[in-house]
Amino acid sequence: MDEITKDLPFRLSEEVYELYHWRNGTADLGYNNGYLPLYFLFPEQLGADVIYSFCSLQDSVYIYKTIGEATNYNDVYWNQKWFPIAAYENKRMLYVVGDLDPSPVYIWEVGCLDHSVRIYKNLISMISVIAECCEFNLY
Repeated sequence: MDEITKDLPFRLSEEVYELYHWRNGTADLGYNNGYLPLYFLFPEQLGADVIYSFCSLQDSVYIYKTIGEATNYNDVYWNQKWFPIAAYENKRMLYVVGDLDPSPVYIWEVGCLDHSVRIYKNLISMISVIAECCEFNLY
């Protein structure tokens, strides 16, 4: 992971490292109970028309660099310390803030939101909420 993220201007939090050690993006490891692999990490998307894809670390770095080059990392809509972890066509993203540990999770939607919105206190709380919802069959 250090080799993949070596060119980032920040160090990702231990939470992000743990997440990517657990799973490097969307993959069907047989744990999805019949759902498409895309739904597994973000099951709140089961009824949604727009689905997030949990990005591999390599894809997240690529998306980060692509947006940075397009905005020169100095756009009112994108910050240099935002690191995408899930995306839908680079128009909607979940991201964490580099250098923050724990890492709050935000949603960013191109042209839909005037600003980003924090949706989880950190990655651990995000995973905990998803796990509890799955445990109680809320999804």
